[in-house]
Amino acid sequence: MYYIKNCNFCNSKLRFPLDKGIINVKCVCGHSFAADPDNPELYKDGKFDLAISSSESKDSINWNDLRINFVKSFYTNKYLLQNYKYLAKNEKRKATIILALFIIVSFIAFAGVLFLVFK
Repeated sequence: MYYIKNCNFCNSKLRFPLDKGIINVKCVCGHSFAADPDNPELYKDGKFDLAISSSESKDSINWNDLRINFVKSFYTNKYLLQNYKYLAKNEKRKATIILALFIIVSFIAFAGVLFLVFK
């Protein structure tokens, strides 16, 4: 998601992402500021950019983003399972559900392969 805010010095519009954490936003006039999405002061005089660009169209699949999201999800879940004993109670429940789903899906895939082999 992006946010649009006017530059404090030249009043030109600046568009920057909110999902990248704290970033340094620099205007063409040379003025720059740190955009912290967790700071409510950032949202005082601007607006959210909710338009979907042509590259983010829902009609096409961005395979690179899909691959990156899959890898991130894999490593996030791997981290949860590796650090199970240090997790909070609700995170332990989430890790247990993820592990159970993985085992169920693996069992179904294995049974499907056995069915096809011994058909």
